[in-house]
Amino acid sequence: MLLLDGTANPDILRQFVPQLHDLPEIRVQRNARVVQVKDLTFYRHSLVEPVPADKGGMWRPTARLMAVSDFIARVASEGRTLVVTNKRVRCALTGENANARLPISRRYGNADIAHFGNIRGSNEFEHHNIAIILGREQLSARDAERRARAIWYDTTEPIQCIAPSPKGRVQYPRRLRHYTLRDGSQPQVAVRIHPDWRVQAVVEQTREAEMIQAIDRLRVIHSEREKTVYILCNIPLGIPVDEIVTWRKLVGDSRLVRALEVCEESGWDALPLSAKELHRLFPDLWGTSKAAEDWRRKNPLIPRLSIIRVWGVLNTYRPKGQKSWSKALVRHGADAREAIAAVLEVPAEHVGVRNLTRL
Repeated sequence: MLLLDGTANPDILRQFVPQLHDLPEIRVQRNARVVQVKDLTFYRHSLVEPVPADKGGMWRPTARLMAVSDFIARVASEGRTLVVTNKRVRCALTGENANARLPISRRYGNADIAHFGNIRGSNEFEHHNIAIILGREQLSARDAERRARAIWYDTTEPIQCIAPSPKGRVQYPRRLRHYTLRDGSQPQVAVRIHPDWRVQAVVEQTREAEMIQAIDRLRVIHSEREKTVYILCNIPLGIPVDEIVTWRKLVGDSRLVRALEVCEESGWDALPLSAKELHRLFPDLWGTSKAAEDWRRKNPLIPRLSIIRVWGVLNTYRPKGQKSWSKALVRHGADAREAIAAVLEVPAEHVGVRNLTRL
């Protein structure tokens, strides 16, 4: 019996085929230019959030995912593009049911979007030119430990489990891992790693291995033309990388995204867009009102941008005592007057709202 798998773990396989013998690993060159983000993992909860049960109970995109959506649209205009991500993230973008059995992919704008665990062995995307790997599929520590105990059920060395924190949380510790750049350098990054190598082997089969499998759906080994791979996750995969960049460098000015993320973190359903309020609410992003005014002039809000269209609706408002009207982005489903007043920290009856613009 011959077992061939580009991402197989021999130690796991040997638990099922004890007589397995390793052959020398064959390292092959992928004909692809690989660009990887170094400062974010794009973990699932940074990309989607649950919709309250009284509003449908589904998953909706966060501001960060909408920024990624705009990036996907830009990249997909350059060639046939495959996006592979977590199933819930896929469904938040496409509107599919995350609890249903899904086809291998779904069109999303000009791209095809698939999810981890549903693409292995497929040749459907061999003629695509670009792959975007968004986030990673990471088991919880307890789930990974349970799987490891099932695989190494007869071990004489007990599986090591991570002790919970004083607050009861169980989280992987961080360890340094290095990238492999084509210029020979090996910069490092902190990655979540389980202290028991057997559990870590399980983690990597659903995390790193799925990301590599996604990249190889473009069949980049035998491709005659160079393809492009964007890895939107900072976990090193052991493959040569041409360029390591920050997310901001890859997409440009990301202050609107960060401001909306702060709104989500703070429970705000509105983002006032006047220069004065941008500076007051987000001094780390806009150090002065003039800086905010300059930013608004250089970055006009375009309604067709996914981050605006999906996050909410544009309103004009005027607090009591203010002569001019200002703009605000209000989250879908929220009462505009109450949402804006909550952020301005004034009574709702002191805020006038008009010219609702649905996007």
